[in-house]
Amino acid sequence: MGSDEAPLSSQLDDRFFDLSVDLLCVVGMDGHFRRINSAWEDVLGFSLAELKSRFVVEFIHPDDRGRTRELAGQLREGLDVVRFENRYLTKDGGHRWIAWTCRATNENGELVVYGAGRDVTEQRMAEARLARKTAELEAVFRALPDLLFRTDEDGRIIDYGAGKAADLYVPPDTFIGKTFIEVLPPAVGAALAATMARAHATGKIEALEYDLDVPSGQNRFEARVIAFSGGHTITVVRNVTDRWLAQRALAASEERLRESERLEAVGRLAGGIAHDFNNLMMIVLMHSDGMLRLLRPGDQNRRELLEIRAAGERATGLTRQLLAIARKQVLSPTVLDHCEDV
Repeated sequence: MGSDEAPLSSQLDDRFFDLSVDLLCVVGMDGHFRRINSAWEDVLGFSLAELKSRFVVEFIHPDDRGRTRELAGQLREGLDVVRFENRYLTKDGGHRWIAWTCRATNENGELVVYGAGRDVTEQRMAEARLARKTAELEAVFRALPDLLFRTDEDGRIIDYGAGKAADLYVPPDTFIGKTFIEVLPPAVGAALAATMARAHATGKIEALEYDLDVPSGQNRFEARVIAFSGGHTITVVRNVTDRWLAQRALAASEERLRESERLEAVGRLAGGIAHDFNNLMMIVLMHSDGMLRLLRPGDQNRRELLEIRAAGERATGLTRQLLAIARKQVLSPTVLDHCEDV
């Protein structure tokens, strides 16, 4: 390389060094920065002069200094590349997470460390928020009586949560790593597999109700399947036995009420007919008695009138039964002897 090319190469190197949005540095074994780029000032808020005037470790979060020293020692012992994350203090009193890739090299008989760091604070904060949300959801699911099963793209159960262990069909060590078809009775397993496939096809929450014998006895369950990208699913299972029994009892009660209303309507109709028929029979009986008094004991028409009167009494008895069904009271008919009244 000619004498003119060396300064040009150095200038280009400096420009690229300062253009990088990552934190670039060269650190000597004395613990001071030999060289840093302007990204340090942008990320931490300290001036380049301030950064170079103090030991590097002074800018590292106190909780991370021990681990950072250990990694620096590995570089001194000959480890080629070290990758790690630690926190650097900012001028405003906060800190930033930096993901480092470091390499040690010997320059002119002195060991120096080249480092490239990327600010991953936002990523770390997002991960922390996600972890908190996950912990909150797990706490909610633990507080609920529901069962929760997470399955992979092959439909195999990879995780679970049991709010009520008595509702588990088999122990966890029996079903982890297996599909619902392999674990549950054939009909239930096939129905759940079909529901999972439907959830993936529609992108909606799909539900299924089924009966299952568990350690606590015969129970009714409702499964709700939520499909996620990549083939994963979450199935939330709730014991709905009490609700199902209550619904059945309500349906039976409503049916009894409808039957009672039908019988009441029939009773009212029968009562009305019986009442009218009873009035007609009263006339027949009254006239029969009147005609019997007019006939002499030996008259042969008397027998026919007695048969008519007996039939009328039987008919009156039937009307009393119909009126009893209709829950109505009827006055006992009394035959009046108009001749005697006269």
